[in-house]
Amino acid sequence: MANTIAKLSNQQQDTILTGSTAFSVSDPSDAFSLGLSSFWRVIKRSYKLLAAILIIALLIGIAATLLAKPVYRATSVIRFESAASQTIQISNTGTTIGSSGDFERESQTQIDLIRSRAMAQAVYEQAKLGSNAKFLEVAGISTGSDSQESATAPLAKQNAAIGFLRSSVHVEKIAGTQLTNIQFDSRDPQLAALIANAYARAAVQLDLQHKFDGSSYARDFLTNQLKLARERLERSEVDLNSYIAENGLISVRAGAEGGETTTIASNLASSATTANDATNQRIAAEQAWRATQAVPLMSVPQVLADPQVQGLKGQLAAAKAKLRQDRATYGLSHPTAEADQEAVNGLTIAAQTAARDVVNGLRAQFETAQHQEAALLERVNGLKGSVISEERLGVRSNILKRDVDTNRSLYDALLQRQKEVSATAGVNRSSVSIIDDATVPGKPVSPNLPVNLAVALVAGLFFGLLTVLIKSQLDQKLRTPEDISAATGLPILGVIPKSDVAISIPDELDNPRSALSEAFFSARTHIALSRPNGLSKTLSVTSSREGEGKSTTAYALARTIAKMDLRVLVIDADLRRPATHRFFGLANKLGLAELLSANAVFESVIQATDFEKLHVITSGTAPPSPTELLSHSTLDDILAKARESYDVVIIDGPPILGMADALLLAAKVDGVIFVAEAEGGTRASLRRALLRLATASPDVLGVIVEKFSAEGNDDDYYYSYNYSYTPKPS
Repeated sequence: MANTIAKLSNQQQDTILTGSTAFSVSDPSDAFSLGLSSFWRVIKRSYKLLAAILIIALLIGIAATLLAKPVYRATSVIRFESAASQTIQISNTGTTIGSSGDFERESQTQIDLIRSRAMAQAVYEQAKLGSNAKFLEVAGISTGSDSQESATAPLAKQNAAIGFLRSSVHVEKIAGTQLTNIQFDSRDPQLAALIANAYARAAVQLDLQHKFDGSSYARDFLTNQLKLARERLERSEVDLNSYIAENGLISVRAGAEGGETTTIASNLASSATTANDATNQRIAAEQAWRATQAVPLMSVPQVLADPQVQGLKGQLAAAKAKLRQDRATYGLSHPTAEADQEAVNGLTIAAQTAARDVVNGLRAQFETAQHQEAALLERVNGLKGSVISEERLGVRSNILKRDVDTNRSLYDALLQRQKEVSATAGVNRSSVSIIDDATVPGKPVSPNLPVNLAVALVAGLFFGLLTVLIKSQLDQKLRTPEDISAATGLPILGVIPKSDVAISIPDELDNPRSALSEAFFSARTHIALSRPNGLSKTLSVTSSREGEGKSTTAYALARTIAKMDLRVLVIDADLRRPATHRFFGLANKLGLAELLSANAVFESVIQATDFEKLHVITSGTAPPSPTELLSHSTLDDILAKARESYDVVIIDGPPILGMADALLLAAKVDGVIFVAEAEGGTRASLRRALLRLATASPDVLGVIVEKFSAEGNDDDYYYSYNYSYTPKPS
């Protein structure tokens, strides 16, 4: 598989893909990347340094407490009220604070005012601290002799004193109350009480002065504004009257909505009402006359209702009755009957004439009403034009009137407010009152030994832990299997304990109950389980540098695998510094070097050992160029023959750094076992070795940690290497 190296910048790691195994190499610069367990181990390793730093910090705290000068704190208590009651209440428009949020803001403002430079200057002047020798001494302000001018200029002395006051005063609001503590710290107890009381008095006086200044400013401001308002009102009234007089806009009476109306508008309203009445009369007269045209003359209601017509109709009826009677009595040709007929005819003509007169009267009434309506409408139309013209002039008039009303309202309001301010000036009491005067403190507030020791302990612990962390990060040694696993990203195949120098490794391995034997048995199991197919056919054992225990690992693994009834061949491929033959007690005359140079055959260099089914090919005579021999294709033939004849082939390879031998071997085997020495290697060397190994694209099975000392490690992971078999009592 092609070599791939991806750098993860956010974790400062290099991820390396080798064969089918992916592992990451921690960057040595990834400081403070410790887990809780690693952090605890770092502290355990450096507990002496941490304890020394804590002791030094406590000693410094004790020394600082003993050497520090005592500081006394005097406290005066003031009360801040949000709405000061007034001696004279003028109106309902008081200056009360309407919410708790406003009070909190006002209270905080008062606290900040006490801390301000203005307050410190007021205390300095009122308490005459400039001539107080004790205060100047405590504040560190130098003064000259009586016959000499002060060594410090007056302004500079005042600035220094104000700075000292501001740095020594503390203001603390008592939660849930209107009370505030004013505290002053000084090395002199009497001076502390004096200045604390001076601050309380200055707070009251400054509040009163602020109220008085505010009232004075308000009076002056209102007086100026009232003068301007009066001038604007007078000017607007003059403009309105001049405009009315110029355009003849004379008001005669109140309007319907309480306003005023002019003569033209009044005439228009009156004429419009009269014209409306005339129209109604004309309509009624016209309807009455029109009705006479649709019915017979004598059927017209007005004719029938006319007294004259009614009288003539009565006479006509009587005459007709007499005519009928006389005709019945005397006959049609009798003179009496003829006289009666003439009377009837005369009365009929008279009744018709009277009826026509009634109808003609109705027509005359209609025509008269029509003429009156036309005349009145003509007058109304004429007045409308005058009113429209007057309305155009009234727009400007209304604007001027509103201006007058606005100026009058503003003037009245300002006049009323000026009267209130003038009446209430100087009658408000201060919002600040003194509750308790400061007394001379009997004992200092600092130095406080328990507090200083606690601060020293916390500071020492902080700097101690920081020092331990920095030391652990600067120390690149890999001490535990977790360190090595975290640095490589490879699984731990086994942890080999550090052996006693007095006991040889073969003797340790001969004892199946020894810690070394148990460790290699465990490593053999992990190697077998590291791949789905079990033990790899060919294994190369290498390390980053010499002396880390790779030859010991190859020797021990060969012995433990041979105990599984497997045929094992160990090939010593470290042609520069071979060691395998010494472990097995074999001669090193013919070996791998002769095979690679074709000076021997495969079977002739294989040597038997004291262990059944375990054979060895030593390195042979040291060649002038080991890398050139290992790069020859003959190595492939040798490994092919070894695979055919043995179940497992273990190659004791050279270290990685500085040589290419290990890379050539790693590219030709089925699996690589990386050996790292605990307490021996560093992150940098391990990083370089693995990055170099990755160029061969090997299948790295994992890491075997050699020479690990379980002393000082309480993790359960390592408990078995401190375990020893104890025979049961008989």
